[in-house]
Amino acid sequence: MSSAFSKQKKNLRRKRAITNEQADRIVTAINKNAEVKRREIAAASVEAYRLVKEKFEKEQKPFVQGEMLMLFLACMHCEFGYGKKRLTDLLHKLNEFGDIMRRDGVTPDDIHDMLKDECGFDVVAEFRVCEEESQAVAEKIKRRKLAV
Repeated sequence: MSSAFSKQKKNLRRKRAITNEQADRIVTAINKNAEVKRREIAAASVEAYRLVKEKFEKEQKPFVQGEMLMLFLACMHCEFGYGKKRLTDLLHKLNEFGDIMRRDGVTPDDIHDMLKDECGFDVVAEFRVCEEESQAVAEKIKRRKLAV
């Protein structure tokens, strides 16, 4: 018998004039009910997580991907002079390339490893550098606003 079970039983016996067997049955029923509720809550949590994930996959992920793609295309236009034809060709080539990668089961980790091995380009390390640069720029802007 667990100490929690014993405490529950003692509390019941103190509050009511019942026998040990009655207290045992009540505490056992309470504990069984609590376990059922814990399982229901756990199942509901898993279901809620699944629903949130599905909603993100359907609504937010395409939005974020589309925003990143537009940023990439705008960079290619502004920084490298890509016009309509080259941007259109690039967009279609990216789409085709993505389809091939998904079909072949290529993961983001595979792409990361390939870029690192073949180009010596560590995407994660470069993102960190970019993040530090972005934070430095944000800090400068913040200081300018405070000075005004």
